[in-house]
Amino acid sequence: MTSKAGKNSNATPDITVPVQERVAALRANSAALRLALDALPNGTALIDAGINARGGLEAGRLIAEICMGGLGTVTLQPMSRFARWPWQLHVHSSNPVVACLASQYAGWSLNHGEGKQAYYAMGSGPARAMGSREKLYDELGYRLA
Repeated sequence: MTSKAGKNSNATPDITVPVQERVAALRANSAALRLALDALPNGTALIDAGINARGGLEAGRLIAEICMGGLGTVTLQPMSRFARWPWQLHVHSSNPVVACLASQYAGWSLNHGEGKQAYYAMGSGPARAMGSREKLYDELGYRLA
């Protein structure tokens, strides 16, 4: 996939590449990160970081970077301000608009069927940038081709 540069930017990043690299790292280090890997019958990969697997802070930190389209860094630092949560997060991105709106904002309404058989979800991420016709992407000058 390639992204198209728009009027609001000189170069629009393709978030699929850094995300694929980070997901591959999660899978390769799943034992150390206390993750469980599974697959659905259709081949969809599942990475469990806290339902049936233990997960941990580092797994969560890496997943946060994935949720930013790989366009940001997340660091954990100790803090004593709150006794029940001794950590604070520092988040940095040189492209925060794409890292947030193109990577995680769920604004694409998806539905199928009616009544009890109906399915409804909100789409986000690269699929949304490719499949939706929202004006937001025109305003951002961002589309994945």
